[in-house]
Amino acid sequence: MSFLPEEVRATEVIGKLEDAGFKHIHTGKTTEVFAHPLELDLLVLYSTDRCVVDGIVLGEFLQGRGLFNTALNIYWLKRIFHDWKNHFVASGSAIRRIFPSFPSDDEMLGRCLVVRRVEMPRIRVVVHGNFVGNSFDAYKDGFWQRLGYNLPSNLKEGAKLSRNIFVPLIKSSEGVYKEASFEAMVISLGGLRTIAMQIKKLSLGIFKRANDITRTRNVLIANAKFEFGVWYNEEGDYWELFLTGQVLTPRTALFLRYNPKKEIPLEVCGEQALIDWGGQVKLKADPSHCPPRKFLEQKSDWYRILLERLSGEEAEKFFRFEMGIGK
Repeated sequence: MSFLPEEVRATEVIGKLEDAGFKHIHTGKTTEVFAHPLELDLLVLYSTDRCVVDGIVLGEFLQGRGLFNTALNIYWLKRIFHDWKNHFVASGSAIRRIFPSFPSDDEMLGRCLVVRRVEMPRIRVVVHGNFVGNSFDAYKDGFWQRLGYNLPSNLKEGAKLSRNIFVPLIKSSEGVYKEASFEAMVISLGGLRTIAMQIKKLSLGIFKRANDITRTRNVLIANAKFEFGVWYNEEGDYWELFLTGQVLTPRTALFLRYNPKKEIPLEVCGEQALIDWGGQVKLKADPSHCPPRKFLEQKSDWYRILLERLSGEEAEKFFRFEMGIGK
């Protein structure tokens, strides 16, 4: 865990779940992953408040991020995409029906998801509906055109693309995900073009359906990253594709405040503002920088605002009725 500053490590959480019989199997930049010896086909994902900017974990927290991040995943996976195969199994108080030894406090239950364990290819994808920030800079430099996308030469930042763009992200041997062509994704999947085609179809479908919903709430999704896992039967002759990972949260998607009266929505919300700050202070050159506390508080508030705007109800009501906590 050398990439984590000491002050943001989840030592207490890990100890608490290990005492309850769980095994800690992975630390991610924002997530701790656990397994239980009695349910080997399931994983428990604990969402932390860690603040990540452009791949760098800061020594500060985005207060409440883990709770609202979990709630947003539940909103999308349980409420909206319940008819699409995804890895969601249980959340909130329902976790204790599967794992009776799981800690009963709302703080733990509210930050955890139980998910199906699936095989994770070294593939992520991103769908773009609008070029904003780094993606617009790449457009100006001709990056998307070099990847084979036919784009007009006079796009403005934030303008709606004539059609959504699907871009595979392939993990290199150094562990870095980089944009690639569709054919490169097919090769990375061992030549399984059928799986590659299904990933593309699902990603574009999910992105469109999500944007159709968020636009009615005056929110626009400029781009979103998706992860998929593959489940095989014991014989290995049958497979199913599952939507996994963090789905349409400020960590994996760029949200804009949307005003239908304006042609180009450019008010960037959530963690993208942190990425912009990181570029201004040259964070990659000096990772010791930390944003002002007030700035972090403002960005934390966006999680609550987004959940309430999408769900159409107060966050506390969502916690009670969808997660069974905070009674």
